[in-house]
Amino acid sequence: KYMRPYITYQVPEGGLFIWCTLPDHIDMVDFCNQAVQKKVAVVPGTAFMPNESYHTQSFRMNFSTPSDDDIVRGVKILGELLESLS
Repeated sequence: KYMRPYITYQVPEGGLFIWCTLPDHIDMVDFCNQAVQKKVAVVPGTAFMPNESYHTQSFRMNFSTPSDDDIVRGVKILGELLESLS
């Protein structure tokens, strides 16, 4: 709702995380760094690559720890960040 049409994602069937993919024109590492500056923690996909120099446009969000309200607040912040970068 707040991050469309900027990202694509897979609806998780379980687990603790959701993977999101940014469009090619947005620098994923910069996006993740700016998100952390706005107090929203996301993990760059490069952290899960065998070599961090590999290219990925994906990042991971955790939905197991934050409250529902915090998740909504964080996703709104990420949506505003995506809009500013697009």
